Amino acid sequence: MALRVPFAAAMAVVDTVRTFAPDAPVRVKWPNDVRINLQKVSGILAETGGSGQDLWIAAGTGINVAYVPESVGQAATSLNILSGRVLDINEVLGVYHSSFENRLAQARKGFDRLRQDWLNYAEGRGEEVSVRVGDAFERGIFEDLEPDGALRLRLPDGHVRIIRAGEVSLIGRA
Repeated sequence: MALRVPFAAAMAVVDTVRTFAPDAPVRVKWPNDVRINLQKVSGILAETGGSGQDLWIAAGTGINVAYVPESVGQAATSLNILSGRVLDINEVLGVYHSSFENRLAQARKGFDRLRQDWLNYAEGRGEEVSVRVGDAFERGIFEDLEPDGALRLRLPDGHVRIIRAGEVSLIGRA
């Protein structure tokens, strides 16, 4: 279940964006960003600890609602910009909270449906990407998500590499 939480959070952000900016071409970037036209609108961080009955999960979701932070290190946008109006933060948080609860319930039932929903919004699927894993970079085609949410990367030599942690960059795009 712990590995599903970031996907549930990302899809809750997608649901929230679609509520306030239904025409925005929202995409999820593996493993933890939500973007519109290559501009970041949200980032998700999840941490786990313990084991067995003592397992804990903490998930943090940042959504640019009213403004775009100046020091994010990449192009970004906000829900106010996307919607063309000044949104009530409590309304946005209410929509996100409700959607996150629904997406967590979906994740508890299994990963298949949540995984497919996420893939429907996946940025770069079927395209060449570069993945930074530690200090190394792997380049290949982002083929799919594994049943546990890992990225399946088809390398230039035809081999497949399964990546469970890393940072994806789209080749030729920001």
